[in-house]
Amino acid sequence: MKHISAVLAAFLILLCFSCYSVPESVPENLSKEELTQLAQDAYDEGNEKASEFYYNTIIERFGDDLGTRIAALFEIAHMRIKDEKWDDARPILEEIIAYFDAPDSALTLPQEYKKLAIIDWKKLPENSAL
Repeated sequence: MKHISAVLAAFLILLCFSCYSVPESVPENLSKEELTQLAQDAYDEGNEKASEFYYNTIIERFGDDLGTRIAALFEIAHMRIKDEKWDDARPILEEIIAYFDAPDSALTLPQEYKKLAIIDWKKLPENSAL
């Protein structure tokens, strides 16, 4: 009986996770704020793939605005830090920090993302002693 219950529980868990899906498309008229809200809602529901899809859509549509690009990149990197996917997070954090090292753009960028990126950078195992 315990074996059947365990198998049934595992099946139900897999069924729940299979319900998470990534949208095939996003309406073109959505603003970056609306896309950000969709990304946050998806993350809150435990659907990281959909959340990342929305953040990547923000980068594709609004990535010419460097502040918007950095915000979306940070959210993706932060999700990967939370999942301890260090190798995935590292290049994104490096990209964010590099934007702030560029003299022509550092003063016009949202400084909170520099601080947040450095905080996450220090969470990388090789940087934890910094």
